[in-house]
Amino acid sequence: MKSKQHLIIGILLNIVLFPCTTRSEDKITPAAAQFYREKVAPILANNCMSCHGPKSKLKADLFLGSREGLLKGGESGPAVDLDNPAESLLIGAINYGDYEMPPKAKMSDDKIEILTKWVKMGIPIPRDAETT
Repeated sequence: MKSKQHLIIGILLNIVLFPCTTRSEDKITPAAAQFYREKVAPILANNCMSCHGPKSKLKADLFLGSREGLLKGGESGPAVDLDNPAESLLIGAINYGDYEMPPKAKMSDDKIEILTKWVKMGIPIPRDAETT
């Protein structure tokens, strides 16, 4: 009987301590939403969306207009690894690692820093800012 009680207590503790990480609008803080709108969205619009946005023929089958698209990724796999953000393909590509994105010229260090911070934040995108 004690083992069942311990199991139940363990499950309940896991639910409380490690809640489901599925996306919900209320988990995005106003500061994170503002950071996305003011800092991240312009960088993506000016450097990425012509190849990976809603009005383009997607290169490498990668869509960057939504959180789902980033997590799904493209031909090379997920663009963002939430468990290990520093190892995300997106971070590697903008730093000209295995991939060089954008291909015409490397972004400035401040833009790379903004996108890296955003990935480490968990890629918060307000629902009304996502595209399909």
